[in-house]
Amino acid sequence: MQGADVVLFCVKSTDTEAAARQLQPYLSPRTLVLTLQNGVDNDERARSVLGERPPVAAAVVYVATAMAGPGHVQHFGRGELVIAPSPLSERVAAQFSKAGIPTQISDNVRSALWAKLVINCAYNALSALAHMPYGWLVEQPGVNPLIDDIIAECAAVARADGVQLPENLLAAVHGLPQTMPGQLSSTAQDLARGKLTEIDHLTGYVVARGKAHGIATPVNNTLWLLVRLAQTPKAAAAH
Repeated sequence: MQGADVVLFCVKSTDTEAAARQLQPYLSPRTLVLTLQNGVDNDERARSVLGERPPVAAAVVYVATAMAGPGHVQHFGRGELVIAPSPLSERVAAQFSKAGIPTQISDNVRSALWAKLVINCAYNALSALAHMPYGWLVEQPGVNPLIDDIIAECAAVARADGVQLPENLLAAVHGLPQTMPGQLSSTAQDLARGKLTEIDHLTGYVVARGKAHGIATPVNNTLWLLVRLAQTPKAAAAH
C-alpha cells in the first residue's frame, strides 16, 4: 500500500477511525482515500484522523453483495458509484467506468449519501429483524406503510440538517426490492454471523440527528433499539 495513488476504504462504519489510524503511516500526501461505506459521515471521521492530507473523498455505493466465505464476495446486482470531487476523482471515475462500473462525480455527494442512508434505514433493520430479503418484506401486510413512516422521519431530519433529498427518493426506496428482491441487508448478514452491526451509523444516526434538532423519530428509534438488543450481548461484548 505504500505509495498507492488511491486507497479504497471499505471497512464497516464501526471501524472507520481505527482503520484510518492503521493506514496513516502508509499514505503519501497525494494518496486519495475513497470512503466506500454505509453512512453519511465516514469521510469526515476519516479526515479527523488523517487531516487534510492525504485527500479524503466520500463515495456512495449501490450494490447487492454477500460474503460467501473468506475472500469470497458474491455479487447479486447493481454496482454504480457516486464520488465527491477531488484532485484524482476524474481519473478514478474514468478507470472505474472503463472497468464496467458506472461512476459519476457529484458536487452534492452529501445529498446522495443521505439518499442512500434513507434506503438503508427503510430496509436494513426490517430485513435484519425478520431475517428476510427485501422482496419478501414488501409483500407482507403493513410493511410498506411502515417504510413510508421511516422515510418521512428521515426526510424531516435531513431537511433540518440542510440536506435537499432527490425528488424521486420515494420511488427509489420503494423500487429497491424490484432490483434486489433476494438481497438480505448488511445488518441482517451481520446479525446472522453474530457480528456488531452498523445500525448506530444508519438508523441510530437519524435518531441522534433528530434529537439534536428536536425532531421525534419514533419508528426509527424503535427499530434502532430492537437491532441493538438483537446484537447484544455477544457482538457488542466482542467489539
